[in-house]
Amino acid sequence: MSTRNLIVACIIGLVAVIALSGVSVLVYISIAPGIIQERVYREAITLFENGDYVAAKTAFENLGEFSDAPLRVKECQNHLDYQEAELLLSSRKYDKALRLFSSLAAIEFLDSKDKTSQCQYALAMSDFEAGNLEQAFYGFQMLGNYSDAVSRAESCLAAYPEQGVLYRNPGYGSTLVTLLIDATASELPFYLKLFNNDTHVASLFIHPGGESTIKLPAGTYTIKEAYGEHWFGDDLLFGSKGFYGIMLFENDSESVHFERFYEYTLRLFSSSSGNVGNKPTDKDSFVG
Repeated sequence: MSTRNLIVACIIGLVAVIALSGVSVLVYISIAPGIIQERVYREAITLFENGDYVAAKTAFENLGEFSDAPLRVKECQNHLDYQEAELLLSSRKYDKALRLFSSLAAIEFLDSKDKTSQCQYALAMSDFEAGNLEQAFYGFQMLGNYSDAVSRAESCLAAYPEQGVLYRNPGYGSTLVTLLIDATASELPFYLKLFNNDTHVASLFIHPGGESTIKLPAGTYTIKEAYGEHWFGDDLLFGSKGFYGIMLFENDSESVHFERFYEYTLRLFSSSSGNVGNKPTDKDSFVG
């Protein structure tokens, strides 16, 4: 007999015919609802302890507000969510597993916090193996000291190019102007592109706290500027979190004129200091 049928039977009562002194007497025996609920509660606890969380949850739900049944329902659901997350993790469905483990980690359920890190690490490794280095870097970085996440994050970064001129247009070989790029007050590296009438004249890379000098023909120049905390290489540059823009000069002009036989200094800061400003653009505009 099911638990529900047992409750109904007890509420209706038992009819017994007892023979007393040769006389048939009809006796109605009733059992208080609280006693029945207590019995069902104990049965639900047994189901829970045996790991049958589906049946236990149903039993606790049928008890309504009795005792701590509502809390027991939530506890059953937490175990069911954990089991589902474990299956997703073993199936390498890391995104879905991460969502469940993260929710459980928020209430410090079992080892869900460690399982969350396990999923995050697996996702970062997947990005790394697929060549998505920026996404992999931030995935490993978010893990802090978990496993070898620190060294994995570092392996996603590229070494800085040599400081100085990376490219020079052979058609602009004149050296009548001396331009010093001073980034000695900055803790960030800079990547600059110099243009004359939309023609790419030169590119420079300046290390954090560094400076570089380039000789140029006299003329009017536009300078594209990029900087950031992390360098991912020639293709990704400073990644999606880097700054990309155009330098601004006197009166917020986007161009500057260099006279021949003069020396000029541009002081680059990642703050409001320096003798140049900038206007944000986007990475595609910088690359193009």
